[in-house]
Amino acid sequence: MRECHPDLSQDEESLEFSTVINEIYETLKHPDRRSAYDAIVGISGDAINPFTDTSFERDQVFVDELTCIGCRNCTNVCPNTYQMEPDFGRARAMAQKVDNDEMLQESLDCCPVDCIHWVTAPQLSLLENSMSKLERTNVHLLNTHGGNRGGVNVFLEASIAWEKRQAGIRAKRHVAESQARWAKWGATTGVATGHAAKAGREEAGPVPRGSIADTASAAARAARRWRDLQRMKRNNADRLMISSVDD
Repeated sequence: MRECHPDLSQDEESLEFSTVINEIYETLKHPDRRSAYDAIVGISGDAINPFTDTSFERDQVFVDELTCIGCRNCTNVCPNTYQMEPDFGRARAMAQKVDNDEMLQESLDCCPVDCIHWVTAPQLSLLENSMSKLERTNVHLLNTHGGNRGGVNVFLEASIAWEKRQAGIRAKRHVAESQARWAKWGATTGVATGHAAKAGREEAGPVPRGSIADTASAAARAARRWRDLQRMKRNNADRLMISSVDD
């Protein structure tokens, strides 16, 4: 991280990396934003799975890159929203709310494989994170030579990951509550229980919906930019390797 500090490097990639890290740090150190982030990713005890929560408006667009065939229809309709990412030749929503809803709906309608979806801000954050972890093949190779397009449901993968995190939190809270009950029983009976009297981590109050939506949008942006930065890092490493071989 030190070599990416703006005072030490003027490299555009390093500056972008530093900006992403700073945004993440600002979110985690702010109590309300941290609570909102915990609710989105499922590490707060009373969170609701974003894929079953209907209280947020579906006003964000997401491209399922696993099913995208690289037709470029969406980029032709909404070039401010979509771009073709260079590694796999598939479309990606690089920005939100830069094209009007009518144009965005047209981009969905003209997709021949229905790989673009309206989603909520919390859903988008989880989907971007899950997509970054799923294997893909360059769509040109698939179209030319055939092969398996995957069949993985990124929505299901994101939801399952959320449920796993939530299950872990519930299990920890159950242990803490059990220890607190034993400690209270020991204090009233004089029997040593082996547990300190504690109530466990105090749960934060309800997080405002607007705060969750704003934090979710910021998290989705960070996930997209992180993917791009990792791609640039890999490409730079490949160029350095080729250069060293040529030398």
